[in-house]
Amino acid sequence: MSDLEKVLKKLDEVTYTFRFNLLSNKSTVIEFRPIKVKDQKKLIVDSANETQINQLKALMELLQSCIKTSNLKVENFTFQDFIWGIINLRMKSQGETIDVVGICDKCGHKVLQLPVNLENKCVPGYLDGIKNSEVKIDDLIFKLRLPRMKDIINMPSDLSNSDLEYHTLTNMIDYVSVGEEVLDLTLEEKIQVLDNLDSKYLETFKTFEKDNEFGPTLNIDFKCPACQHDNKIAIKEDILNFFF
Repeated sequence: MSDLEKVLKKLDEVTYTFRFNLLSNKSTVIEFRPIKVKDQKKLIVDSANETQINQLKALMELLQSCIKTSNLKVENFTFQDFIWGIINLRMKSQGETIDVVGICDKCGHKVLQLPVNLENKCVPGYLDGIKNSEVKIDDLIFKLRLPRMKDIINMPSDLSNSDLEYHTLTNMIDYVSVGEEVLDLTLEEKIQVLDNLDSKYLETFKTFEKDNEFGPTLNIDFKCPACQHDNKIAIKEDILNFFF
């Protein structure tokens, strides 16, 4: 074994590991290691393409490389579990605090570098469980689920915003049942089913998506230094910002 190999082996031996529970299945415990310098350098290169899908792919690869639990694929995570994993990875690798910009809702004064503790203030989607997971239309029951990461990154890149929303709603259909019979539909068949829904039922699908909204929300309290107003705000944060 060369001197370099001895040093690298020693560094691997002293690497700490941490754990977090999946939000969608709290009995599943994920073991992971902190981010290394080479991981962050690769993330910078991989996320240079500013399309949202490519940035998600870069973060997925980062999280997958840090997970030590065997046979666990990030592509099968729900979006919320993915977010929760990224938050935990960031907290254990670079600390629990990030700086955000706060804007006073009374006078509009902008407060730069407002420190926020991710562990205490970050609220990921469906922390208390998935809400309203069934849509009933006469004797048809649509069982809904949250989209998986593979559903999201495999969407066509040239979709308009409205088509992107439509594909997301389609991927939320887990299965359809009639009485005791479970109907297993292909993606194309699910699209045809949505096309034939009354508009009011499509709104129910959108409500499910909204009730289980994606992404981390930072709940922040701060006093405006300009007018002394006490602010309570919720900021939707871009998860890529957690690493730069």
